[in-house]
Amino acid sequence: TTDKMADHKDIVKLFGSFKSLDAVYRRFTTEKICREWLAKVRWGDVVVCPHCGSIIVYKSKGIYHCDECNSNFTVLYGTIFQSTKLPLRKWFAAIWLTINNKKGVSSSMLARELGITQKTAWYLLNKIRSLVPQEEDKIEGAVQVDCGYIGGLLRWVNGYHNPRNYLRNKVALLGIANKDRYIVKTIDEGNWDNIQPILSQYLDTSNIVYTDQGREFLRIRSRLGIQHATVCHESHQWKDHVTGASTSKVEAVWAGIRRHHKGIYHKFSKRRAQFYVDEFVYRYNTLNLSAVERAADFFSKIYKPVTYKEIDNVTYSK
Repeated sequence: TTDKMADHKDIVKLFGSFKSLDAVYRRFTTEKICREWLAKVRWGDVVVCPHCGSIIVYKSKGIYHCDECNSNFTVLYGTIFQSTKLPLRKWFAAIWLTINNKKGVSSSMLARELGITQKTAWYLLNKIRSLVPQEEDKIEGAVQVDCGYIGGLLRWVNGYHNPRNYLRNKVALLGIANKDRYIVKTIDEGNWDNIQPILSQYLDTSNIVYTDQGREFLRIRSRLGIQHATVCHESHQWKDHVTGASTSKVEAVWAGIRRHHKGIYHKFSKRRAQFYVDEFVYRYNTLNLSAVERAADFFSKIYKPVTYKEIDNVTYSK
């Protein structure tokens, strides 16, 4: 317990400037201060060469030189900030806005807040989103599984009402949730062929799966050998008091994602849908963290250079 408290104190001391957006602006007033703080986050008291791992490093005018491999580098090298022309102060403000606004922030809104172009804001946001993909390890215990859809309604074509168009232009999602973790993946359509690979990846025979009585879930026990219980929504049953089956927790995610989609972005392409969903799920999975702890968690992921080509050519959704 003492060690955990000490660790938490260290986090607060280092990331306390991320308690609010105002605190970010007050703390990071110049580029020099931003870089010195980032160096402290990255290396602590001893600078380590990112090329060879040597600690025989000298600094001159903001440039580090490694005496071992004779290479020069900056604190930005090997991070998401590598080659950026945007001041770190604006980067830090963008990170705070993105990870702490419950519904997210659009590129147009971010452009107005930071005084940059919408294209730059879009690129910046997508680089931030690229750092928070969902974890690939198994989810434990009793889990709720459900399919949902987000997107606009298109029921009228050429003046005629066609209910079959309900799913056109919608993005299909598969949600998995236990007591403290959410997983949401984009799929082509809510059927067994699409959900089976995802369920196999995240679940095993130690799980208990709760779903509604949708046809896409009927093969879970026979094909995957996983315990499966259902709740009948058609009879207005929201929890089976015998088996404990319920899908209310995972369905709450659909409400959040729809507000995230309609209230902030209004529309996003199927090709990039998983990017936006990952950003939302990251915030949902870190709801129990303070702004300071969430900032510390995010900055532990920044050691990954991301190029414009990688962002522009993303094929994230199915």
